[in-house]
Amino acid sequence: MNRDSAGAAIYGLTYQALLEELFLKSLGKDLFERYTRYPQLALSMVQSIWLDNRREWLGDVPHDEVLRQSFQKAVRRGKGLMGSDPKEWQWGEIHSTEFYHPLTSRSRFLEFLYDVGP
Repeated sequence: MNRDSAGAAIYGLTYQALLEELFLKSLGKDLFERYTRYPQLALSMVQSIWLDNRREWLGDVPHDEVLRQSFQKAVRRGKGLMGSDPKEWQWGEIHSTEFYHPLTSRSRFLEFLYDVGP
């Protein structure tokens, strides 16, 4: 996903909103945050819901309605974060990471040398 890509930004926001729609209420905020730290677990479950028709996570809501709600939530969130024109959105504006070396908690000098990001 190119950091300048508007499509990647929309996809990322929609996927995050989809995870929230599917799991946040059932898991609660703390467990949801811990669960989604492992993207492969969440992806596996989303695939299972769609490909194996695991309806228990959807209740009475049709698949397409969950996707529609997730997309609408993503667009609202994207407008709040990056402005009203989705063509101007950029994946790199909303997706960053930081890497912390275990030794850096002991020294500001080591932090400068080894920590990376965002």
